[in-house]
Amino acid sequence: MALNRLIAWVLATALGLSACGDAPSPSNKPSLLPASGQVSIEASRPSSVKAYAAARFLDQASFGSNAASIAEVQSLGYADWIDRQLALPPTQIDGKPLLVWRDLNLLDKEQGKLNWGFNQIETSKAFLSAPDQLRMRMTWALSNFIVVSQNKVNPYGVTEYFNMLQRQALGSYSELLYQVIRSPAMGQYLDNNQNRRQGACPDCFLNENFGRELMQLFTVGVFMLNRDGSVVKNSSGKPLETYSQADVQDITRALTGWEFDNRHVQKEGALNHPNWAGYEKAMIPGWAGSHDDGAKRVLGMSIPAAQGAEKDARAVADILSNHPNTGPFVVFRLIQAMVSSDPSPEYVARVVAVFENNGKGKRGDLAAVAKAILLDPEARRADDPSFRELRVGRIKEPVLQSVSVMRALECKQPITMPWNRYEVYGFSNQKPLAAPSVFSFFSPMHRAPGSNVLAPEQKLLDSKEFRDRLGGLSQVYGDDGKALRDAQCQFDAYVQALSRSPDAFMELMNQRLFKGSMSPVLRDASKVLLNETSRENTGQRAALVMTFMLTTPAFGVIK
Repeated sequence: MALNRLIAWVLATALGLSACGDAPSPSNKPSLLPASGQVSIEASRPSSVKAYAAARFLDQASFGSNAASIAEVQSLGYADWIDRQLALPPTQIDGKPLLVWRDLNLLDKEQGKLNWGFNQIETSKAFLSAPDQLRMRMTWALSNFIVVSQNKVNPYGVTEYFNMLQRQALGSYSELLYQVIRSPAMGQYLDNNQNRRQGACPDCFLNENFGRELMQLFTVGVFMLNRDGSVVKNSSGKPLETYSQADVQDITRALTGWEFDNRHVQKEGALNHPNWAGYEKAMIPGWAGSHDDGAKRVLGMSIPAAQGAEKDARAVADILSNHPNTGPFVVFRLIQAMVSSDPSPEYVARVVAVFENNGKGKRGDLAAVAKAILLDPEARRADDPSFRELRVGRIKEPVLQSVSVMRALECKQPITMPWNRYEVYGFSNQKPLAAPSVFSFFSPMHRAPGSNVLAPEQKLLDSKEFRDRLGGLSQVYGDDGKALRDAQCQFDAYVQALSRSPDAFMELMNQRLFKGSMSPVLRDASKVLLNETSRENTGQRAALVMTFMLTTPAFGVIK
């Protein structure tokens, strides 16, 4: 058959699988624990963790598995692996290369590519190789709903925002919120650097943008929630709203008077200086009178008068962190980002109990929340590859898909596109920290077409994304595989395996890319593709076949 018809057949066959796994067997109904109390699960013994289960766990807890990380999980077991990760210091990106210029308007073409592509390259390096993979995965999750975007903020500011999230990603949620309030990148992105007490100067006014999004998108959400994430409704079935316009106004008043700590910055380029806002330093209270020092009332809680901008910001962070909605709101998004796009209410409630109390009386402990998410029975029940249930799992969004490929190929550096060394393979439809708006890349409430199943990441699986994935490694490989060699990937192992036999090649893909569970359907598709590409050189054949196999749900869905 012609190659284009073969491609269509492969995709139709592969995509005929359900979005989150094969069709469920009626006998494999989920069995969940009661919703109340702390998470209860028997910790895995190191010897009991199979390679498939370890790789699946790493799909959830990291940016994907490689041989060393699988062996580490098998050696330590899940709980001890998590504890070791929690003890690692946060990886930080060094943004100093961005500060060599004084005026971004004066960059030449190559300098402009380096500047605007810096975070794509550096975050991909961190996602690929940083030892603190669990922290990285949490930072990625947080960055996608507590959004700052390079669409408005300079690359250096975005770098420092990423570093701040890294430092806070496994700490207290209240402290995270306080640091977000004081972040100059966030101050610029949602305009809180312009928020001044009404009448403090002729041009001073309240700017509600940040205060509103701080509640709507970062903490409590629009509607009241039960502990299991379901919406609270009145007797008429109408959802109850979480906050009022009065709350928006008073939280905005509480957050007035912050300004950039940028007096140390040489400003030859004025606002075009890469660090014009002093992004590496938290914002500071501004001039006397810029902060509204009157009493406020936010979400039913009082903030005393005359306590200053810093104490008001702390009060806002504590009020939001302690609000009953924040646990289910945050937990739901973290579960979606790590384990399952459509978690059961029972799963959400169990982890919310940990958010509310980590077992030591501490609320909002993100390290305990991460551990609870990953060790929950609903997260671990499909560690047996024979288990199938329709709503288990999540689609890998482009960044996670790409980095998990690079980790599986044991790349030492990110794979970049042959025509642009600042464009990372697989990132064209989702560049880290460059969301199109404060509402991120997709809504957490997006549902798979024609169903009631939540599948937020599917929003990015548009024609552009499939076109990019279908180009994939075969496009990167080109004629000679130089881009893969430059990234120090172990692609030659696949070429050598194919040189020996098609079966050796497919078995290597099975073990390294598909956790040892490649289906007969995919094996048959691989054989057909290998036969149809027999005129290509061995490297091109391997890259082409691997490209199509990686486009299927068997790799692209975390089950």
